[in-house]
Formats: sequence, C-alpha cells, structure tokens
Amino acid sequence: MAACMMTFLQTRSLIFPLRNVSQMTLALQSFRTCFQQRCKVRLFSVGKSTVSRPRTNFRSTYGGLFSIGMIGLSAGFFSFGKKKEEDDPVLHLIKSAVLAQSQQLFPEAERLYHEALQTAEIRLKKKQMSDQDYLFAKTHIFDRMADLALSQGQLENSEKLFKETMKGCLQTGSTKTDNDIIEISVKLASIYALLKRDSEAEQGFEFCIETQKSKVSKDSEPDNDTLGLLGLALESYGRYLLLHRKYDQAQPMLEEAVEIAKKLWGEEHNQVLILLNDLATVQIFKKNYTSAEKTLKEAIVIGDKMQSKELPALYSNLGAVYLRQNLMDNARQACQTAKVKATHDKNKFSVSQADQCLQKIQSVLNKKN
Repeated sequence: MAACMMTFLQTRSLIFPLRNVSQMTLALQSFRTCFQQRCKVRLFSVGKSTVSRPRTNFRSTYGGLFSIGMIGLSAGFFSFGKKKEEDDPVLHLIKSAVLAQSQQLFPEAERLYHEALQTAEIRLKKKQMSDQDYLFAKTHIFDRMADLALSQGQLENSEKLFKETMKGCLQTGSTKTDNDIIEISVKLASIYALLKRDSEAEQGFEFCIETQKSKVSKDSEPDNDTLGLLGLALESYGRYLLLHRKYDQAQPMLEEAVEIAKKLWGEEHNQVLILLNDLATVQIFKKNYTSAEKTLKEAIVIGDKMQSKELPALYSNLGAVYLRQNLMDNARQACQTAKVKATHDKNKFSVSQADQCLQKIQSVLNKKN
C-alpha cells in the first residue's frame, strides 16, 4: 500500500510515518477507486491490478492517496464477443502481465507487456486488428508499463511511458483538461519533483489543481473522478511543499485534501488517517502544537473506531507533540500506548518507533537531571 508521510528523525524532531515505502516509489496507485474509465474506454477488469509496494524505512515522497485506475480495456473496444475476447492473444498477455505485476514479479510483467506490444503490432500488420483497436491497446500497455517502471523507481523511463500514454489518450479524443490527462499530469509532476525539476513540478501541480477546481466550481455535485483527482493533486502538491519547508502553503492544500477524502470515503477510512497525520506534521513544523494535538487526537478517535493498524504511529506522533511542549508524563503515556498496541499487532517496525519515542523522552529527562 501507499506510504503516508515522510520520516523525520532529527535531533529535536520525532515524527513517524504511518507506512513506509521506497523513497523512489510514488504511491499513486494505493486505492483504485475513483476512475471507471479513461481515454474514452469502458473499464474492463484484467485481473488483480493493484500493485502493492514493498515496505522499507522511508515513505514515498509525493505519493497520492486519491489513487485512480489505469486505462481500461473493454470487449467493445476490441470489437469482438466474449468468446473472441477470451481467445485474443493481446488481452491474454495483458492479463498475465497484470497478474505478474500484482505479485511483484516485475521482470516477468515487463516481458509480458513487451510481448503484448509486439503481438499487437503483428496483428495490426495482418489486418487482424483495426488501427483504432491497436491505438487503444498500445496506450493501455504504455500506461501499465509506466506504472510498473514507477513502482521500481525508474523515473526517467516512467516519464517517457506516461508521455506516450498521454499522446495516445489525446489521439483517442481526450483534451488536455480531461480527467485522464490530469491523472497523468499529476504523476508527471510528481516524477519531476523527485528528479528535482522543481519548476516543472510546481507548474504541473498548479495546472492540475486549477483545472480540477474550475471543474468542481461549475458543478454543484462534481463526480467522484473529478473530485478524487483534485484530492490527488492537492495532496501531492501539499506533500511537495512540506518537503520544501513551505509550511504555510502546504497546510491549506492538505486541509482541503482531508475534506475531499472525508466526502469521498467518509471519516472512517485509512486515507483520512494518513492525511490527518500529514496535516499534523505541517502543524508541528509550524510549532502550532495545540492544532497538531487536536488533529492527531481526531485521527486516533477515527483509528480506534476502525481498529486501524496505524494507531501506534499516531500515538507515537502524539507523544512527539507532547515532548515538544515539555509535557513529559503525557508524552510517556502516549508512547507507551503506542508500544502496547504495536506489540499486540506484532508490528516490529511500530514497536521500534515507540521505543525511539520513549528513548527520546528519557534522554530529555536525563539532561534535565
């Protein structure tokens, strides 16, 4: 699953992530709930397509919690019935690649995607596939390959593939402000951010936010796709600004992302917890400890209702807030609660977080004595 916030373990700072993934991995596919279509194609299920990310000790930098689906294939797009659909070699290869990707068999998935492209080219030359069907198939495969490259930290390769995907979407009739193009644009902006191409990243994020806000303002009841993409752009840009220590700009982005998440999924959802944790991070760095405490307590109440596995990290972060306020008893209680819950969950990483919190408290007490 996607990561939730960056890790800060500084001399005077102790803020923990809710989850952890590779620094070079963008968590833009954590929940594939928003899109039902892209590039004018009906969504077609091609197996378990959600790609889980490996856990490491660093969070994804600009991951999007408002995740969206990749370009879908449909029986209608290939212009054949169910029997032919089952026999189609291109579709069969894509299904196999998606399955391999979901199992994190990345080299095998990449091999199968390339084979699918080659097969589609052969069928086009033999007049077994129309030009339009070939374009749809190629665009879908590029989209899958781009996400595969992204999940492995191959940023430059992923950038090229997303641009090919965008080109294909535009060729199928999308405009630069359509949701499918905005989705890719957010991903590209996140890639630019990781590549330290800050000007391109900022322009990309701002374009996506402005475009989606314009759509939302014109519709009293915007669809979930449009609203979810606005949330994705706000969250991604908010985290970018947070990492660049632009806290005053990051806070309203994350606050709005929280409200969108609540509207889309209700309060009792893990993505709401993750965003509240990120918001608390901004408030801590702004030294607004009262607001950070309130935000974390809200997340803890929600987490208790959900029996969330993220509670240990939330309690550890609450302990860090108390520590900064020199409220040692409260800090110790929060971090001990974190350790008890982490031990109960048999979560070694969260136990380690809680231990770090308790060690920091003891270190401060020792200096006072």
